[in-house]
This record gives sequence, C-alpha cells and structure tokens, in this order.
Amino acid sequence: MSALVYLISSSLLFLRRKDGERSRLILAYACLLSVANRALRIVCINLGIASSSVVSPAMLILAIVMVTINITYAIEVISPRWLNFKRTLKICSPLILSFLIYLTTLFVGTKYTLYSSLIEMLPLASNFDVLFRLSLCVIICLSIFILFYIPYTRKYNNTNKKWIFKYTAIITFNNISYLVILVNNSCITHNLYIYISSASGLYIAYQELFIRLIDKSDIEIIENLTESIRYIENKNESINNAANRSNRAEVHLLFCKLDEYMNEKHAWREPDLSMHLLSQYIGSNRTSLTKAMQYGGYSSFHDYVAYHRIREFCCILNDNRNIKIDELFYQVGFRSRSTAFVHFKKQMSMTPSEYLKNLSETNKLILVNNN
Repeated sequence: MSALVYLISSSLLFLRRKDGERSRLILAYACLLSVANRALRIVCINLGIASSSVVSPAMLILAIVMVTINITYAIEVISPRWLNFKRTLKICSPLILSFLIYLTTLFVGTKYTLYSSLIEMLPLASNFDVLFRLSLCVIICLSIFILFYIPYTRKYNNTNKKWIFKYTAIITFNNISYLVILVNNSCITHNLYIYISSASGLYIAYQELFIRLIDKSDIEIIENLTESIRYIENKNESINNAANRSNRAEVHLLFCKLDEYMNEKHAWREPDLSMHLLSQYIGSNRTSLTKAMQYGGYSSFHDYVAYHRIREFCCILNDNRNIKIDELFYQVGFRSRSTAFVHFKKQMSMTPSEYLKNLSETNKLILVNNN
C-alpha cells in the first residue's frame, strides 16, 4: 500500500513539474526510491528470501541517501538555484565517503555479522563492522541538523518560515521513528514506521503539489493574466476617466512622490512588496495609488513594479552578461521565474535570451565600426 502511495505521488510530481522548478523533480526521485525499496522487500517476501537487516551497512547507507535527498529538496524549495555543483558535493560528502568506505571494506574481505538491532550490536562496539555501522547511525542523526542552516535570505526565499517549521518537524519525526526500529526492530515498531514514513511522504507531496507553489507562483500568474484581461477590456474607459479627473494635479504629485520613493529605496527588489505595504510607505491609500499608477501609464500595480524590475534587470545585464538570468530575476525582486518571463516578454517584446543575443550582436557591430 505504501509503495502505491509513493508511486502515485511520484507520478503527480513528474506530471506537474514546471520549467525551472527543480524541487518537484528532487521530491519525485525520493518517492521513486521509496517505491523501489518497498517493491524489493515485497519481492523478497514472496520469493522467501530474507531481506537485509535494518542495521546492515547497505540499509543504513540507503537511509543516508534518503536523508540527503530530503535535505536537498528543502534547500531547493527555500533557496531556488542556490545549490550548485560544489554545494551539492559538500552536502553529499558524508554519503559519498560512507559508500566508498563500505565498498573498500567489501573489497578487502571484511565480514559484516548479521544483527537485528543496535541493542544487539552495542556490546561489540569495538569490532570494526559494528563501529562502522554505529558511525552511519550517527550520520543519520546529525544530518537532520543541516535543515537549520539552510540559507533563508530575502534574495532567494521561495517559501515562508511556517513551511520550513512543518517540513523540519516532519522529517525529524520520521528520522526519530527510523532510529526507534534500529534500536528495537520488532514487528510492531517496523509496521508503525512504515505507516509514519508513508504518511510523511504523502503529506510532503501534498504540500508541494497543492499548497506551497499555488500560494506563490500559480496564484501570481493567474492574477497577472486576469489583470491583463481586465486592462484590455477597460482600456478605453480608464483613459476617459483619467482625462476627466478633477484632481489631476494631486494625482501627478502623488505619482512623482511614488517614483521618487521607488528610485531612492529600490523598493521593487522586495519580493513581498504589495499595494498595501507601498501605500503605507508613501502615506497614501490603495485607491489613490492605483489612480497615480494609471496616470503614469501603468495598467496595474504588478505592471508598475515589474517595469522597474525589468529595467534594473536590463541595466545589470548590460554591464555583466555572464550573470545567470534566473539568479538575476531573483535579485531584482521576482519570486517566480515564469512570472518574470511573462513580464519581460510583455515589456520588451522578446525573451531574455533574445535580448542577450541582441546585446552581443550590437557590441560586435560597435567593435567593427571602431576598427
């Protein structure tokens, strides 16, 4: 049953993955690994083959693999694109080192005695085969603390602290449950762990598919598209209303004040900037700010903020073309890559890649003329 739960979760994560969203792909791989592990146990039971002990080196290394994937997934959720090759290698170094040591010991002929639990192993802790397995258990325990050191910055943040707390609590509880069956591998504790791990995996997949990203990028994209449609439908009416305003001078002054504040504070870099916050900063209200933005030629708050973000994006890209486009979008305040692409194409009538290509061609032409 648990294998089926993980298989369905993995399939949904693959089907609903988005361009630039690596978190769902990592979580899908974790679910598939759980499916493979449980399927192998089912096959062994049906064939009458004894499955590996929970304290065997292979099973403990597999547990480290799962912990490492869970940590990698959390980092990708909290700080998209923060993980590069070097950082990933550092996170996986305990796993890689443990696996290499295990292969070396097998190569030199080390015999690993079969034990059923940690309690049975502790009296023989001086033996290498027992000491190595105890070291693997320590790695499993300590790995969870990496979650508390994930870079939670305004530049990279893609979720909130509430999600981080829930995820850390679930993974910690799941690890504690696993340590319980290592200490006391009875039928009851083993079955309880299967239910706990299945429920944890299902809850994490549910959060990823239906809660976390819908609150971020999906709703933001829908709101932007809805506002664009409303802008097209009400364009003529907005122009007529703007022309007939009796307080045109006040609107003009408010727009100048708004632009001055945005340029001095670089407020568009704030990912959580909203109309409510901006109205508090300016000392005005949402209705007046909306009129001021329409007076300046912007159809909505999102279009106004996106204009400043895209402008800064182009300025930085003009000076440094080696910077990664995705990282630059997060730097100027966009929370979602897909939203940034929508606004960039709307303003520039081309994709970021086409814009970068045009810059390169222009520079080549300048160099040719100078020569």
